[in-house]
Amino acid sequence: MKVSGAIEIFASRGVEVARFFYQQQELGHKRSDIAAATGLTESWVGSVLALGKVLFGFSESPMLRERAIAVAERNLLGIEVLKAINASVRSLTPASSLGREELRLELYQWAEGRSVAEVKAHATARVRELNGEEHTPWRRSLRISATADAGGQRHLHLSLADATMAQVESDLHRQARGLRKRDPSLSHSQAMADAATSLLTSGGNQEEQQRLPMVIIPITGARHAEHGLLSTTDGAQIHFSELADAILHDHGLALFYGENATTGVPEPVGIVPFEPIHDNPGRYANNTQRLVAQADQVLCADPDCHRRAVNCQLHHVQAASKGGVTSQENLVAVCATHHGGNDDDPEKPKNGRYERCPSSGRAGHRAPGAKEVRQNLRPAAANSARAIAHRMFEEYRNDPAWQELATNKMRALIQRLE
Repeated sequence: MKVSGAIEIFASRGVEVARFFYQQQELGHKRSDIAAATGLTESWVGSVLALGKVLFGFSESPMLRERAIAVAERNLLGIEVLKAINASVRSLTPASSLGREELRLELYQWAEGRSVAEVKAHATARVRELNGEEHTPWRRSLRISATADAGGQRHLHLSLADATMAQVESDLHRQARGLRKRDPSLSHSQAMADAATSLLTSGGNQEEQQRLPMVIIPITGARHAEHGLLSTTDGAQIHFSELADAILHDHGLALFYGENATTGVPEPVGIVPFEPIHDNPGRYANNTQRLVAQADQVLCADPDCHRRAVNCQLHHVQAASKGGVTSQENLVAVCATHHGGNDDDPEKPKNGRYERCPSSGRAGHRAPGAKEVRQNLRPAAANSARAIAHRMFEEYRNDPAWQELATNKMRALIQRLE
């Protein structure tokens, strides 16, 4: 068999792969023996054996399971897709409105034609939605390897609730950036390790970072002209900060979006209590632009990336070396890994470029020769500020009554503030 044929089996015939490994176990072979015979790791074999057990072992809903297996085979789901779904389904609580086999069938139907990363993100979000407040208690854990590896290093693995780990990650990234400023020879990974070591061994780095809510406000009834000025169809103008003062009082941060006066594409107008989002004459993004990018995207611009925008680098869509300015619309948040593979020169395509979708303004990746910008569709990115604004403006454009109401309210507000 050619290598391409073997890869095709793993990529589209996951049920057959799971059945093969399950049969090996039923014949009495141990996991370690199966791993040795196939040249695969014990952990990988173990995950496939766990999948095989739920697909071919005892089931309380055999008819539902048979339907799910048939769907998986018809949809050509690969072994990694089936493993990702099984890992999430196992976390479904008994109190859920759906049984595990019902959910498995639903996810197998949804997974057709989608990547492993997309399936994993969707399955995780779906299980958390179904579990609601009935989720199992957070299983906090910390594991430290008992012996050093070949490089003389031991390893630490910490598991925390998502919100708690997000705070820890953000604090470590912030401290790592400070360490790299003092010692540029450090890689970011080394600086992260140094920050964590300092925190754990000395009790230092107790600097607190204030956390505030952010309100996303898509503006209807006026379009964004420039420099934070909003303009109605009859030419009346208002600065977004005046609008903010009129409707917001002590609600944390507020990020305003408006339709571009020329293209109609949603774009950030300004953020209070800071300032309108002007072009930045410098080479590097300022703190306001970083904050806006974090809310605008939530995640890295790469379609398959899970890294949070708060820990990403700000990338110039049109490279500074090619005359690109440091404006909000020319900046997208991309993690260090994917940023390194961006093609700065569009005339020399190799890996593709991180750009904005012409119709929605959302950041994404355009592969070499591709017509469309592929966006990050993970649940967190789908609830980014830009995605929310785009959905709202789409509804607004198709609702004449809303358009008339918004226009009249905006005119009345401008007259009241004059």
